[in-house]
Amino acid sequence: MSFNKLPDILLQNLNIHTLQITLSPNEIAYLKRIINERPSIFIKISSSINKIIYDNTIYLQDIPQIILVLSDIYRSNIIEEIIAGVDLTNIIEYTINSILYSKLFYLQEDLDIVKLLVDSSIELLRIKISIIEKEEEEIKYCCFLF
Repeated sequence: MSFNKLPDILLQNLNIHTLQITLSPNEIAYLKRIINERPSIFIKISSSINKIIYDNTIYLQDIPQIILVLSDIYRSNIIEEIIAGVDLTNIIEYTINSILYSKLFYLQEDLDIVKLLVDSSIELLRIKISIIEKEEEEIKYCCFLF
């Protein structure tokens, strides 16, 4: 996947409802700001995904890996001053759906099956993030007690 294509695909798909995810106005603003201010993120995403999808085919086992890559890259490049009101898992889901629907890659399985795996993986990611955030709050509370 080309670095140049992904930001354009993300911007083009903002008003397309086939992606089955609607970003909030805050999430749209956040995504646009990342595209404009941190284009290097998309170089990382492209190179990481190209390592997973080496033969230009997305297999079912690639989906969770791609979602984890997107999560790691987006979470490590947070723009602090505008993250409030932004659910990064929505942006991750939007990104993976944009990649899938763009047909830049051949899908080994039917899109409906792939989409079910995407939805399940995103839900697991939400649960993981929720647990991490809860643990961070508990650690802060414990530190406050001492």
